[in-house]
Amino acid sequence: ISRSEIMERGWYWISQHVPYSMEKTYPDPQGTQYRTDCSGFVSMALHTNHPGYNTVSLPEVAVPIEWDDLQQGDFVGTLGEGTGGADGHVVLFYSWKDSSRTAFNTFECRGSQGCVQSERPKAFTVGTKSALPYRYKRV
Repeated sequence: ISRSEIMERGWYWISQHVPYSMEKTYPDPQGTQYRTDCSGFVSMALHTNHPGYNTVSLPEVAVPIEWDDLQQGDFVGTLGEGTGGADGHVVLFYSWKDSSRTAFNTFECRGSQGCVQSERPKAFTVGTKSALPYRYKRV
């Protein structure tokens, strides 16, 4: 999958104002149903298996990368063991907010906001875990 296709697929849900849910699904542009939580959104954008990976299993289809290597279509999250349910979060990387690279713009699905464009500080935390950058193995 190309980086542009990842971002186009993510934008599709943002433009549809898809609400966040850990139980419900919503179709991708081809009609395939994915969960509408954060990891379901990233799975849909990456065009992985449906209904999508979760925050525990998403690292299985990715490789860790360095912060300076982040490109549009990569993802950042608190992932892996101990991040199930509300204990983890993952977002698509869109761009750095500015040249300081201390914050970045995201595409993500989150709580009451649903699927939105947002902003996150570098290495945001969920509980005691700090977010790390990843690259999908098939990009």
